[in-house]
Amino acid sequence: MSPAVARAPIDSRKSGTLDLADNYERKLVTFRDSCIAQATDNLRANPEYARIGEYIDLIEGRHWNTPDLARTPSYRSRFVDNRIASSRMDKLSELTDIKPIIQVETDVEAWEDQAKMNNRVIEYEWGHLGLDKKLTDVVDHGLFTTGFWKIDSGTPGWMGVDACGLDNLLPVEPDIPLQQNPAVVFRTYYTLPHLMNKWPHKARAIEREAAASQGTTMDFTSRPWQSPQSQWGSMTQRTRQRAGAGMPQKTRAYPLVQVTNLWVDDFSINETDKVMLVKDPMVDQERHNYWYHVAPGQRIYPRKRLIVFAGNTPLWDGPNPYWHGLYPFVQLILRPNVWRPGGISMYRDLVPLNRAVNKIGAGTMENIEQCLNRTLTVRGGAVNDGDWQRFFPDMPGAKLKMTGQANANDIKWNDPPVLPQYVFSFLGQYLLQSMDRHAGTVDVASLGRKNQVPGGDTIEQMRDSLQTPLRLEMRQIEAFLREAGTQAISHIFQNYTLKRRMTLFGPDGITSEDFLYDPGVMTPYHDPKESHHKHFTLRIAPGSMHGASKDRNKQLAIVLFKIGATSRQDLLRHLEWGTPAAQIEQELQEQFTPDAVGKGRTPRLVPSERVGTY
Repeated sequence: MSPAVARAPIDSRKSGTLDLADNYERKLVTFRDSCIAQATDNLRANPEYARIGEYIDLIEGRHWNTPDLARTPSYRSRFVDNRIASSRMDKLSELTDIKPIIQVETDVEAWEDQAKMNNRVIEYEWGHLGLDKKLTDVVDHGLFTTGFWKIDSGTPGWMGVDACGLDNLLPVEPDIPLQQNPAVVFRTYYTLPHLMNKWPHKARAIEREAAASQGTTMDFTSRPWQSPQSQWGSMTQRTRQRAGAGMPQKTRAYPLVQVTNLWVDDFSINETDKVMLVKDPMVDQERHNYWYHVAPGQRIYPRKRLIVFAGNTPLWDGPNPYWHGLYPFVQLILRPNVWRPGGISMYRDLVPLNRAVNKIGAGTMENIEQCLNRTLTVRGGAVNDGDWQRFFPDMPGAKLKMTGQANANDIKWNDPPVLPQYVFSFLGQYLLQSMDRHAGTVDVASLGRKNQVPGGDTIEQMRDSLQTPLRLEMRQIEAFLREAGTQAISHIFQNYTLKRRMTLFGPDGITSEDFLYDPGVMTPYHDPKESHHKHFTLRIAPGSMHGASKDRNKQLAIVLFKIGATSRQDLLRHLEWGTPAAQIEQELQEQFTPDAVGKGRTPRLVPSERVGTY
């Protein structure tokens, strides 16, 4: 029978006692370990997970580290054409070099100013947090199999986004959607001063955990140098601990402590006959940014439960601190499949092709070495043993004294083997072209040899026509960003105070709701604050991450503006003008008549307003 999560502590302020379940901390640790074991076992159903170490070795240039190739004699060539690393950079550039067109919309006309406020905050955070680079990081994880964004937020108005992979985030049931999982485990490391500053009431216990972990191997982020990455990636946690046990211990200037966040969809109900205040009862209410009351018979954690461990010490056990009630993670799978959890790695098809290229390259290099250092054979007795030992055939002007019974035919050079022509035909006409096709690379050098060199947009369209999976991958990224936008909109309503918004945007940081009933709060009094964000959606223009499609949309926006079918504001947004669109609109209104600006055409000036020669 699987262990159940320990009942949450009940804080009885009137009696001054804290009601804890029997063996509370031990039950929490047992439940956490059970979740990690179940998640790890399910993760092994994804064959890509065991090969991640192999892919990393190849990207880093270690193409001859497999057990069969590692036994190759040292005199054999280990030629490497690291085309996998180049394919990785090409794919990251294709998928992330264009910023998508993002727009927050609402289904309630009265809240349009709140939608515009969300737009401003998201635009600001996109640049402030460097989300273009964070997007590159999560796509990099997705190229292996699955990537995640971890989205945090807090008052008076900040957001944090970190990319992670399957070494940090473990859904307990990876074969179902992330937000429908019964539990999610997130593991990372923090320094001892950081944890003691954040959890001062647990400082002594954190110090004990740091002392216990000092000098131990990080079982899921590092490996002993003598253990190949391909083997390390397929080891279980216990095997990794045994493999690293013999490593010399090192004293760290800043000790690291493993921190585990266990997010649980807990269905426990309030079994008392009183209204329960839900928060971490071991932490003062002032340190919470969100708490609530639960009536008897209702779910204690309708928006999930969060338990934080430092080593084996529980630091936090309370409600999900975010209004949206979701796991604060967004999953990206670039190449999904329906028959097993996780996605298919881009490198799966490239590995055998790159290995074949390297083998042909190594064989050619060995053939060249044999041409430069040809083999010399001599008949026994034709040369004295002492003279033969002192003879170096590759030395200029070398002399060799033969015995009297020898003749010129007793010593000769051996011709090196000749590689058949079909080897190079197979290399150039199949292997290299197949790698380019799988990686979505366009041979720009061959295009440059044409009589008429195509333009950049034409090359982009040619690439798109050659690799239609690129459009599927971009649609996956668009869906990923929409899901991240749902959480970001909720964070803005929950944590971005009026003072913070005015600091960022001045008067534009104010909405109409800031002056009604609860000043400084954007959520209206008649709408539940936890679900208010559901009236807003983040819309990403279809194909806006697609280079050729984006160029076509710009041309279409210009044509529509010329015929008066769209506003100047929409035109500037599609053109992604460097200056904020609202400021440009104001400048243009000062220069031209309002009638012309509104209709989107060049105004007709009266003679007194004309300047210059016509």
